[in-house]
Amino acid sequence: MKHCFNIFLKPFTFSIVLLLLAACANSHSQTDVTIQINGSKKLQLIDGFGVNANSASWGETQLEPALDLLVDSLHATIWRLVVETEQNWEVSNDNHDPFSFNREYYNQLYETPKFQKIWNEISYLNSKGITDKLIISVMGGIPDWMGRNIIFPGMEDEVVEMHVSFLDYAIHTMCLKIGLYSPINETDLRNVQIEGPHSEPGQFARIEHKLLERMNDCGLNMIRLVSPDLANMQVGIDRYMPLILNDSLVMSGIKYFGFHSYGGYYAPLDSFIHHSGYPAIHFWMTEFNAWRDGLDHGETGVYNYDYASECVHYLMDLIRNGASACIVWEAYDSPYEHHGAMSYWGILGLDERSNTFTPRKHFYALAHVFRFVPPGSRQVEIVQGDNTLDVLAFSDSISGRITITGINGGNTKQHVVFSLENLPKLKKMDLYYTDSIKNLFHADEMKVSGQQFIATVPARCIFTISGIAKIPEN
Repeated sequence: MKHCFNIFLKPFTFSIVLLLLAACANSHSQTDVTIQINGSKKLQLIDGFGVNANSASWGETQLEPALDLLVDSLHATIWRLVVETEQNWEVSNDNHDPFSFNREYYNQLYETPKFQKIWNEISYLNSKGITDKLIISVMGGIPDWMGRNIIFPGMEDEVVEMHVSFLDYAIHTMCLKIGLYSPINETDLRNVQIEGPHSEPGQFARIEHKLLERMNDCGLNMIRLVSPDLANMQVGIDRYMPLILNDSLVMSGIKYFGFHSYGGYYAPLDSFIHHSGYPAIHFWMTEFNAWRDGLDHGETGVYNYDYASECVHYLMDLIRNGASACIVWEAYDSPYEHHGAMSYWGILGLDERSNTFTPRKHFYALAHVFRFVPPGSRQVEIVQGDNTLDVLAFSDSISGRITITGINGGNTKQHVVFSLENLPKLKKMDLYYTDSIKNLFHADEMKVSGQQFIATVPARCIFTISGIAKIPEN
């Protein structure tokens, strides 16, 4: 019996050994995953990251703490502040001369509660240091007598006067600081809810030309345009951009090209600009998120890790393909005139009982990029042999910060050897992650030896690995 038992035991023991060896080999293969960060291959300059915000919420909610959280904690450095046109703007003509302001009319108009909210929020953002990267974005339809969902050809100069009167009052009467202006939102859309009056490419380019002429005449040339702020990147490339690029005055007034995307990068925008006559102008995604039906129309969503991960995935896709700035839609839940309902897109959710805001999951998810990639950073090249991790890397020569951020979409943790090439020397790197339970959790501090370190990235998480090198003094 003993002999028979040994005969049985040996194959069983051998099988166990094979399983253990396989497990060790699998574990070893995980630690052999190497990602190289090549600092000598510098990609686009990062202008910053930010939020869309609705001025209609000022005074109706406890907004100041929300703004503080977005600036000081999220590090939103670009703000696209929404002004709606559909109600209570120039509902009747100030006079019959679009080239001469009726000052009494406009002074009374801009002292009404609607516009006081705008001035107050701009003032507060100015006090937080948001000035040259503050965009005023005009949304919704225009007054009925101008065309409402289109711009009547004979009313182009009146539309321009309305916009310039607003900027003139903000700068010369209220002494506010505004760096950028987007006069018409998503003008490429038609036969849908009015995000902005529809205008064909020729009319749109003509209105921007007239707008810049009048701004220059009124001493407003310190404000530059973000244009064309279209809903569809491919439509912009095919139809609107050629006419804009062909107008030297318009191009002299454009600081950044602006586009929207709720599904990542899907048109060759970077290549188109690179091969245009203005290859140095950066493009910004002035609205981005992961699309969800109903959020525009008073329906709340499911703000879980899956949604947050999709939002960050699209953000990374846009950056990878050349975007110098991305502005999430939107900062906080708020009411919209042109939607006729509450919007529940906010990365800060509104508690309507207390009128206060609290962060949702995608607030923390976006912070993995917004907080750790300062303006002035450059995206740098990554070489990786592993497809489970979706990774980007950034280097900032001013602060010395090196940041690796990404998503582990797999169901197992990943042990990764990171190799830092042609980058300043670091002593340590810190790992943060957000998953279905934790938010921006500081998980580990890793020593850097010989410009290499090993990080264990948890399963199904958004992660950031960041450190600051000592920059030699000149």
